Amino acid sequence: MDETALPGGALSADECAPPAHGAPALPAPAIRSARDASTTAPARSGTERAMGTAQPFRTGTAALLVNDEGQYLLHLRDANKREIHNPGTWSLIGGAPEPGETPQETITRELWEKAELEIPDLVPFVLLEDTCLDGDTKGHIQVYLGRWNGEAATLPLTEGIMLHWFSADVMPRLTMCEWAEEVILKHQADLQCTANSASKDDRAPVVQQP
Repeated sequence: MDETALPGGALSADECAPPAHGAPALPAPAIRSARDASTTAPARSGTERAMGTAQPFRTGTAALLVNDEGQYLLHLRDANKREIHNPGTWSLIGGAPEPGETPQETITRELWEKAELEIPDLVPFVLLEDTCLDGDTKGHIQVYLGRWNGEAATLPLTEGIMLHWFSADVMPRLTMCEWAEEVILKHQADLQCTANSASKDDRAPVVQQP
């Protein structure tokens, strides 16, 4: 899949500039590009070779949904629940696969079950390393990218507290799930990288043909 065609102009992780919204820098997340996350097992990247697998074990999925104003749909998770990841934080909507499901089938089902959301054009964005609740089992969260412009307050949420749109510059004031914040910072960096590339193209001199 050509990553330059992703919603929001997302590019690969190694091409991205620092985020423009001024949030404090986080340690480099264990993130792979959408191409590395492909379920068709493409040629292994350096990251994949270092991790020793071309088809990582996926323990969860999530959706990074962006509206036309550049805001992100965040999910406030239940607090005081030891049986869930990142309780009481703002995160991305998603969930774990059922037996036999592909990651795409999982995120499609989770969006519908949790909020009756149907996002037809979801594409793989990044693949995150993950540690399960037992503290030992290692896996990966497949994050998908999509666009949606509805009213968050009208969604019939079945898990968690609420869904709400936020711009990236509000994140420092929220209790964020760490990996969700890293994903949003990556998306912001990709947007800045795309804008910088477009600006360079606009300034390129026109060569007169003889």
